[in-house]
Amino acid sequence: MAARGRNRSVELKPPSPCNWLAELDKIVRELPAESDWSDDSRLSPQRCRRFVMARFPDLLRPFADLVLGYELSRGEKLIRKSEHAERILRDLKTAQRSQLAGLLLDVVEALDYYGRHRHSSKSASKLAAEHNRRKRMLLRKVSKIHRESELLLKYAGDLHPLLGLEYVHAAKHCLKALAKLKEDTSDDEFYRSLQSQYPTLEDPRQLGMVELYWFFRYECRCSGPDSEVRVAMLANEFLDSPLKYIPKYNGIESQGCPAVRIAVSRFSPAHNELK
Repeated sequence: MAARGRNRSVELKPPSPCNWLAELDKIVRELPAESDWSDDSRLSPQRCRRFVMARFPDLLRPFADLVLGYELSRGEKLIRKSEHAERILRDLKTAQRSQLAGLLLDVVEALDYYGRHRHSSKSASKLAAEHNRRKRMLLRKVSKIHRESELLLKYAGDLHPLLGLEYVHAAKHCLKALAKLKEDTSDDEFYRSLQSQYPTLEDPRQLGMVELYWFFRYECRCSGPDSEVRVAMLANEFLDSPLKYIPKYNGIESQGCPAVRIAVSRFSPAHNELK
């Protein structure tokens, strides 16, 4: 019996999800006085400048108060226009609504940057991949035109000047221009270097869902399932994320959003990414 007891597997309790907002508050508390927090290596990757300024009004601000006020007002208007505004903003205080507005704008801005970066990265990769093939085709066409221009020059040069002079000039001009289009492999490195300018970025929607979740859960004291639903509503409308969720208990399924729950459970503060 004792041996059998020793062989029993011990069920380990899964670790609790990392509270992103609690960690953020801790980082801010540890900042040196009068520091330029916007360049802090722990804060800058989280892309939440407006949220930090709204949540910690005593910090130095890279934005003027008037500009920040306008931005937060713009974010609140976006949320109020949502068809789910009543649910999203339910029981939130004035200061919390400002923080949510700033956080949402931060995530939207990060998503816009990600989209532009991804588009440019694809263009650079395509250009690098096509460069040699396209260059060879161009040079073949140049060689063909060069031969035809030489034939034109010879034919026109054998004619009376009144007939062929303009064609001679045109052929010489064409040959001079074509001579500059010689094969040059020195630009290969340039096209390859374009790709290095666009490192792979994580889709900010995942981190954004984590940030929004902990805002509702930790700051606003919403329940976990209710926080998931509010995040899903915001993500569907503003982050182009078609998330499925159950808005309320229906006797069969519990309210919540599996996609948000998974994002929160996978969040790793050590690398500020989702595993």
